[in-house]
Amino acid sequence: MLRATFALVALCVGLSFVAAQQPKPAVTMDDIKKAWQDRQDKVKTLKVSWKQELSYPRGSLTLFLKGAGFNASGPQPPKDLFINGDSSLAIVGDTYRWDVDRKSWNGEKTRLDPFAYTIIFDGKQHMQHFREINGKSYQTLAVSKASHLGPATKSVELFPVLWFARGCDK
Repeated sequence: MLRATFALVALCVGLSFVAAQQPKPAVTMDDIKKAWQDRQDKVKTLKVSWKQELSYPRGSLTLFLKGAGFNASGPQPPKDLFINGDSSLAIVGDTYRWDVDRKSWNGEKTRLDPFAYTIIFDGKQHMQHFREINGKSYQTLAVSKASHLGPATKSVELFPVLWFARGCDK
């Protein structure tokens, strides 16, 4: 009886060891795509805000400003600049709103001036509203039909958020 019990226990342990060593099926690209899509489908709404800090080294905008027609003498900006501002992004389904409020270098007056804009995508078209440029209030609205997320996908500051929330498949 003891031998039979020992043999039964040994057989169960051996079978469980063999079962644990069974090779798992290989993960296919379709499995990865499905898991990624399931993850994206879970993120329906996302709202984030952050503080910006931009830096422009002395002279880094000189060629850009000359190309834009400004005849500023000397390097632009004349010293290293560190610009602080605020940004926020709200994604709901396939729509988004991105707000930026900071300062920007005014090549004409060679100084920092307020710069604020909003970019909205309603699922079909993009709308860019520049509220303030170089200290002047604007009621400018640019509308364009474009691919998903449009202008926002070109902004390096949004890459981490967009990669997390929407990946690279749209």
